[in-house]
Amino acid sequence: MGRLLFFDVESMVENDETVNEPICVVAQFGGTGQEKLFEGVGCVTEFCEWLFEHCEQNAEPLTVIAHNLGGYDIFFILKWIVDNRSKLPEILFDGARVITMSLFNLSFKDTGQQRSPTSPAVLI
Repeated sequence: MGRLLFFDVESMVENDETVNEPICVVAQFGGTGQEKLFEGVGCVTEFCEWLFEHCEQNAEPLTVIAHNLGGYDIFFILKWIVDNRSKLPEILFDGARVITMSLFNLSFKDTGQQRSPTSPAVLI
């Protein structure tokens, strides 16, 4: 599987109870335990810029893992990619849930990525 990076996006709801605003992203490399923390407004942007810069400097594949990635965390990352990159990722969906997402040498996976046997997966 190569190198591993675990991450989590934490958010809070302000006045409008329908919008989650990211307040921090924590990332930790498997094996070394090296940790990186991004806090405050723009934390997702800072995380993504750091992640893609790391990706460009290191050709070895990196598997990026989060708990509940496909139901929550990935959508912050996907929005950043759509807004800031010319190439779009390959995404495997199970309904509205992202199972995996790949772009360049990055592969995003969910810790609980079990596909429903009755729901067909869709690759975009």
